[in-house]
Amino acid sequence: HPDYRNRGIGKELVARLLQWGGAQGAAACYLQVVQSNAPANRLYDKFGFEDIYTYWYRVKRRAPADSGGD
Repeated sequence: HPDYRNRGIGKELVARLLQWGGAQGAAACYLQVVQSNAPANRLYDKFGFEDIYTYWYRVKRRAPADSGGD
């Protein structure tokens, strides 16, 4: 949420999660973030995360009942 940005909350959260994962024996960390989420991407860049691949969302909407379509 924009009201909580630039307070170090995300940085602290990510740092502690990475620390915890390392203590559990994790050798790598992956995350998924929407490409257009610039604030999150800036944060993850600071931790050295890199793009591996991109993805996209797809949706199939139902035709309205009164459209006469199949």
